[in-house]
Amino acid sequence: MYPADVSQTTQDSPAQPHLAAYPTGKENRSFQEKWYVDRPWLDTPTRIQRDSFTVGGFNNWKRALARDRGFDRHVKSQTHIISSANFFEYQSRQKSNTTVIHVLEKSRADQIRNNRNKLINISSAILLCAKQLLALHGHDESIDSHNHGNLIEILKWSAQTDPLAKAVLKESAGNATYLSHQIQDELLHIMANQIRDSIAEKLHGNVYGLLADEATDVSHNKQLSICLRLVDDQYEIKEFFLGFIRLYLFDADTLAKEITVLQALQDLIDDGGGRAVDARVCTDLDSAQNLITTISEQLKLMRDENSFKDLFHRAITFGNENDVNMNGSIRMRRKKTIPTRFKNGIVTLSVGHRDYNTSEENFRVTMYFPTIDSILIELNERFSCHNLQIANSISSLSPMNEKFLDTEMLQPLKDHLRLEKKYDNK
Repeated sequence: MYPADVSQTTQDSPAQPHLAAYPTGKENRSFQEKWYVDRPWLDTPTRIQRDSFTVGGFNNWKRALARDRGFDRHVKSQTHIISSANFFEYQSRQKSNTTVIHVLEKSRADQIRNNRNKLINISSAILLCAKQLLALHGHDESIDSHNHGNLIEILKWSAQTDPLAKAVLKESAGNATYLSHQIQDELLHIMANQIRDSIAEKLHGNVYGLLADEATDVSHNKQLSICLRLVDDQYEIKEFFLGFIRLYLFDADTLAKEITVLQALQDLIDDGGGRAVDARVCTDLDSAQNLITTISEQLKLMRDENSFKDLFHRAITFGNENDVNMNGSIRMRRKKTIPTRFKNGIVTLSVGHRDYNTSEENFRVTMYFPTIDSILIELNERFSCHNLQIANSISSLSPMNEKFLDTEMLQPLKDHLRLEKKYDNK
């Protein structure tokens, strides 16, 4: 056979070339183009001439139109009748999309859709129980039990009007069921991961803080609760609870490892944003020093009368807009009395005496300036140039630092530890 000369698949129509002259046989006879009429099944290769229709071909053109010979004999043969019927049935099924493949695919798609709808039904009931802090299972879920747990009872109630829920309960009697505790646990984990992923999306590009607290539950197991606090795109502070982590050891290494178990936090560490301190090669302490210096200068500029009056005026305006009485006197929790030992004496010192005056002057002297002074003192002590130089020197001990073990970088640390004097004495 010549592949380019005959039809190769059921999608190809029979090869019926229209030529000016067809190849001739031994008797100088050839195929006639008019024979195509009323014979759509006729497949005419031009490079092969054999003596059979279905095996190698046919070229006895003298007998082609003879009765009970040639075309007529082939049309009446059982092979042709069966093949034609199968081919036309195939074409009909192709047009109506009812072939075996289409039927199997449609059945499979229907089964997948049906299973998905059942899973959605069960997931909705599980989500309802989770939101309402309801246990999924009951103490006794046997056939004779009057209470099979919250999940089963909710599905039973839903089955009164929902055929899908009724089908779920009916199938649960078999071996394969979506109501097994393994499937329920997996669904809960999937929902939890989706919530964590949603929270993680809110963190990208925003400032966030991690809150962790350890407590012992009623079973005397240590649980670590994880929360995230962030500032969203609308500059509002939001807090999200990520979950509990069972603790078997309570030390810094265990806490750090357990926190990173949460996939959402792991994604944040690996997102390449550089917001996590431990994701950086080294901390830019020079930028930190510039930032602290800028903050200190701004606080110093705020330590004057004009800044205080502006802040006090905005506080009064805010109070008036929100019906807060800013000029009212503070209610005394108990009446002031003079101690008994000073009853017959004259007290001239103000030690231990609290003045609850609410005047502008009192706020300025007792709150505004002392607060700024306290912040400035802490910043200057914690982030002094000397301390930052030592911290920068320590960072050069990291092999990943560009100035690893640089002598000039290590000098502040050596001076602080007095290493040169110790070695000189030795």
